[in-house]
Amino acid sequence: MIISTLGMIGIAASHVIVGVLGWVLNTQISHLRSTKALKKIEESQRELARLRSSECGLVPGEFVTEVIPEIVMTAEEHFEHLKRQYPEAWKEYKETHAPRKIVDRADRYILRLILAYENGDLEAKIGHCTLDFTNGDRLWISNKYYAYGRLYESKHNKHVCYDTEQGTISPYTFLRVVDLEEKISEPVLHLTPIKVI
Repeated sequence: MIISTLGMIGIAASHVIVGVLGWVLNTQISHLRSTKALKKIEESQRELARLRSSECGLVPGEFVTEVIPEIVMTAEEHFEHLKRQYPEAWKEYKETHAPRKIVDRADRYILRLILAYENGDLEAKIGHCTLDFTNGDRLWISNKYYAYGRLYESKHNKHVCYDTEQGTISPYTFLRVVDLEEKISEPVLHLTPIKVI
């Protein structure tokens, strides 16, 4: 009886030892694998630190991306590009806005607003129904596309504001407003800068 009890204890102990040995081996193997991964991470961090150092000519803290070449086109080419890029807006302009008279003064003013935004002189954000510029001007962008693009409010140039019954803006300025709204609401979709000459 004592021998059979000792035998049972021996068998149980050998099973525990084999089980623990397997666990220890798995732990050691995973540790070696993680050590290799840590070494790769360390190498990547060293390389990143080297890239951020002044010897590479980069300013610390700046975001490094690839340089995207600028596309240069004339106003006529840009107009054709915008018509292809926003076919629904162009169709709506022809149906809704084309019969109306163009309000030249407002058209020029809105185009200058857009150019000031593109040059970085003004900032803009999308409001409730308007595109709001930091100088206090607001372009109507609701009601696609009936009253779209009209100068809704201007704190400094009230004489340039107009109602839709008075007229509309030119097709090119209209599509520039559409493009600006898209760029502000979905900036990732417009990564390639376009310079109009």
